[in-house]
Amino acid sequence: MVEQYRKPLEKTVVEIPAGKMEQGEQREKTALRELEEETGYKASGLDLLTSFYTAPGFADEILHIFVAKGLRQQKNSLALDEDEFINVIEVTLEEAKQLIEEESICDAKTMYAIQYLELQHLKEESN
Repeated sequence: MVEQYRKPLEKTVVEIPAGKMEQGEQREKTALRELEEETGYKASGLDLLTSFYTAPGFADEILHIFVAKGLRQQKNSLALDEDEFINVIEVTLEEAKQLIEEESICDAKTMYAIQYLELQHLKEESN
């Protein structure tokens, strides 16, 4: 997860790494690129967790949420944009749910990803 200051909110929030797809870029490549740029980690693979439309009443934006596998930290510094200030943090699923309650996690994509992982976890436990 990444912790970064969001000017419109005037506060620091915790989010999953995310970013825009470049023209013609495959969604997996975007996810791997954004992961490395924002966290300094490379993944050996990705599993698609889910995809969803953010606001189908007025936009066709679709978000794809992946789970990264085989993470390894790169030695070089983060490739951040000039206005980005990011801290990488590692949290458990339980800690992530607590961050939602504390409103440190307050964006829909991150909340949805955490809740979806929780549902997957509960489903696996019941089988």
